[in-house]
Amino acid sequence: MGILNSIDSEVILNKLAATTRDLTKLQQPLQSSLLALGTHQWLLSNILPNWEKVNVKDHKLIIDALNATQNNVSLALSCIQAQLWMQSVAASIIREGEE
Repeated sequence: MGILNSIDSEVILNKLAATTRDLTKLQQPLQSSLLALGTHQWLLSNILPNWEKVNVKDHKLIIDALNATQNNVSLALSCIQAQLWMQSVAASIIREGEE
């Protein structure tokens, strides 16, 4: 991709030089600017692996948080079930006591 960008830079530079033949002083700043753009693109490719590592860590944290949430919801449902069972047992004891 960098090679294609270099070729594109050369094509753009040649076209600009052809249209501005009287402005030869413009060629050097344009060339340095285009080379700087290519360099920044390489810097972006250096950042992408780090970004991927951070993304993987984020996904692991999300999965851990979802597991904790799932465990808490399961515990809450178990407590509700136990409470309902205790209420039915208490109601049965009260009914038997009245009889």
